[in-house]
Amino acid sequence: MGSTSILSLRNLFQKDSATQTAAHLSQLVMFADGVHEVSLKAPERYRNQLVKLESSYRQRVETTKNRAAVREKWLLPRIVAAGGLWMHGGYRNSNGLKSIVRDIVG
Repeated sequence: MGSTSILSLRNLFQKDSATQTAAHLSQLVMFADGVHEVSLKAPERYRNQLVKLESSYRQRVETTKNRAAVREKWLLPRIVAAGGLWMHGGYRNSNGLKSIVRDIVG
């Protein structure tokens, strides 16, 4: 019974590998850069919304970088860093408690 719960926990956190995080980060950066390029050529009535969209994706890039930095730390600093990130709204666009636990465990 104990091995089943360990396997289910392992499956819960298996998706978060460094390569997947790096790929996700590069996709976010590429999308934000694309939105920036489009906003330069867009008509004025769309430009403000595109700038807001670019800003939100740049914020997601920073959050993803911060979460990746949390995962690279040892356990105690990881707990402190995850708590600080949570207090400053770093998990705003994430799955909340599940993301915090995922960062601490993994």
